[in-house]
Amino acid sequence: MPPFRVAFYYSQQNRYSINSLLSALEDIELVPIRLIEEFEDLVKFSKEAVSAKEKVILMISLNSIQALSLEDKIRALKSFCGKNLILIGGGPHATGLPFHLLDMGFDFVVRKEGEDVVGKLLTAIMKGYDFTEIRGLLFRRNNGEIVDTGSSELIDMDRYYSFPVRVWKVFSPIEISRGCPYGCYYCQTPQIFGRAMRHRSLQKIMEMIEILAKSGRKDIRFITPNALAYGSNGLTLNYEKVEELLRAARSILGRDGRIFFGTFPSEIRPEFVDREVVSLIKNYADNNNVTIGAQSGSERLLERMGRKHTVGDVLKAVMLFREAGFKVNVDFIFGLPDENENDLKETFKFIDSLVTLGAKIHAHYFLPLPSTPYGLKEPKPIGANVIKKLEELTGKGLVFGAWKKQVEISNALSNLITRYSPDF
Repeated sequence: MPPFRVAFYYSQQNRYSINSLLSALEDIELVPIRLIEEFEDLVKFSKEAVSAKEKVILMISLNSIQALSLEDKIRALKSFCGKNLILIGGGPHATGLPFHLLDMGFDFVVRKEGEDVVGKLLTAIMKGYDFTEIRGLLFRRNNGEIVDTGSSELIDMDRYYSFPVRVWKVFSPIEISRGCPYGCYYCQTPQIFGRAMRHRSLQKIMEMIEILAKSGRKDIRFITPNALAYGSNGLTLNYEKVEELLRAARSILGRDGRIFFGTFPSEIRPEFVDREVVSLIKNYADNNNVTIGAQSGSERLLERMGRKHTVGDVLKAVMLFREAGFKVNVDFIFGLPDENENDLKETFKFIDSLVTLGAKIHAHYFLPLPSTPYGLKEPKPIGANVIKKLEELTGKGLVFGAWKKQVEISNALSNLITRYSPDF
């Protein structure tokens, strides 16, 4: 069997996920694995290997936007390299539209969580395709058919770190929780990680903070679907667990380190916010801003898309944080499938009240995502009056976000999902 070269596509958009997979690979004795940041360099790496009569294994984690932008390049690379290139796909797009990746030329598609699968899959490929030890929901091509080679189980988060600690010197924010019980119609999180919340133990989190601190990294950030859900079922606040987490982090970092809590990449659900919570973050964390998920100013639409909080919850959360001196960013989504003119009217009325309080609005345009309840729903076009209002607020520094670019992407995603979802 010819030798292998192995690489991850280590792009800016997915490196946190890759770092978690690298943690799972540190105890697997394989050939060296390259981390390649630019797709053009990935192409060069592959072509050089094929020219040297070596096989190439490329692992690519994709969200749906990346899948759209890279589809033609991946098809061309697979066509050039043929059977000498083995493509393994994972990430949110693999979970939602595995058949699209197979059609693009991927040989293996790993759905949901990959930590328990990636080492066994690589080993199986390099030892001649013996898949008896593989666990995890995995698809592969076999004479033109799709073969299910296992069953999916959610991982034990304490088995792995959020980043590798020995082989690769790359670091990430610390992932403290996975899963979400809410099932908002536009969101992939429950489809990928389940609706039951899982948390890393405090001990495991503290180990990672100590590793980061010893490496000279004193800024600590957390990844979680809801910053205030740590230690709970995700439906109610467990104040003691959140305080225990922040207190333990501060005890390791001292006052030389900085804790960022409730900021990107992890927002706060508004109904979890009260005066105690605000004081807790102010006492332990160093960020002067927080991000709150609202998504709409219409009570009808919030209920319709499964948000399970009210406009009043958002208003109260913003007021409490502003009173404590925090800058507040509030997320809103426009173009939702069930949105009507009255919903928009109520949303802009609510936005006006929030910016009067000093909040800034993070505007998004609805992106249909595979495997979500809204995945097969068409985005609602936003009219000229909505665009004008958003542009006016942007010009005043009150609105930010990539909503214009998302408008361009949304229809392409909708068409893609419509083509491939019925097969799954």
